[in-house]
Amino acid sequence: MHASLQTLVAALLVCAQLCAAHFKVATPAPRKGAGGSNELIYPCGGLPLGERSPFAIVGGWINGTNSHNDTKSDISIAITDKDPVVADFKSFYTDLYGIGPFNATTDLSSVAGAVDGANAVLRVVMDAGHGEPLNICIDVTLQGTGSAKPSSVASAEPTGAKTPSTANLYSGVGALAVSMFGLLAAVLPSLKTFKVKRILGKAAKQNRPIPNWFRFKTDNKISRNENEKVLIEPSVNSLRISIKIKQADDLERILCHTFTRFLMMRAENFVVLRRKAISGYDISFLITNFHTEQMYKHKLVDFIIQFMEEVDKEISEMKLSINARARIVAESYLQQFS
Repeated sequence: MHASLQTLVAALLVCAQLCAAHFKVATPAPRKGAGGSNELIYPCGGLPLGERSPFAIVGGWINGTNSHNDTKSDISIAITDKDPVVADFKSFYTDLYGIGPFNATTDLSSVAGAVDGANAVLRVVMDAGHGEPLNICIDVTLQGTGSAKPSSVASAEPTGAKTPSTANLYSGVGALAVSMFGLLAAVLPSLKTFKVKRILGKAAKQNRPIPNWFRFKTDNKISRNENEKVLIEPSVNSLRISIKIKQADDLERILCHTFTRFLMMRAENFVVLRRKAISGYDISFLITNFHTEQMYKHKLVDFIIQFMEEVDKEISEMKLSINARARIVAESYLQQFS
């Protein structure tokens, strides 16, 4: 396979996997490979036991980042030397988090079997209320009491002070930012000159969205020409995008067919790719409500755009490579007659 084609396929596969990442655990280190689509696999993403990190029985600290609002967090533990099953886990900590970093300081003193030197598996479950809950496992060795929180993130509050939840903190910061923005907008004059305003006004008039009557008339078909077009078919809970790739001659048609067939045979790796394109188009993507709930929406958009931007270039490069090889073969063959 052409080297640049391999690069494109690898990039698209990575993009498809990154779309599914919803939360991450930074400390202690989770199992190797945790994150992405395997967060949906219970109990530990189908990943094997990994290197164990020390974890304090009292004052153990877990932190990471979350990508959803109003997410219910549940942390459970299975005290075992083996890879646990779902029934082995016992919940001991719950909280509610918003978008951004999350921190949990735990106390395992009341958990049976939580003694110094015991091997255990911690499982962090995040449930945002839509789609399947996500989970990540952490392999640890329990150690005596004492805070495991790094000194660099130690709280500066006095003893006994109550730390506000992440959701409340973010809502307070947001309200403060809105009020400050409103105050500045009321006090400060516009810094744009009349010439700049006129240019921006003209651009705003030109960059209006496509009118609905035009979309209905063209049946949501975006076409540069007859050989290069995109069909967008929305429905209640899904969206199908079909792409006809530019093919100027027979060689490009052969390359395009081979390339799209190669991708569609591996449709399960791309999640949103259909195994068969609709009639008149070369490749189709189907995005459902399940995909938008389980994946980052902006990365789904980036995935489609990256494909549309790269596919023409890849086919053109393959065509140039084939022409160069054909020229070399022809010259070698004709040398025997010269």
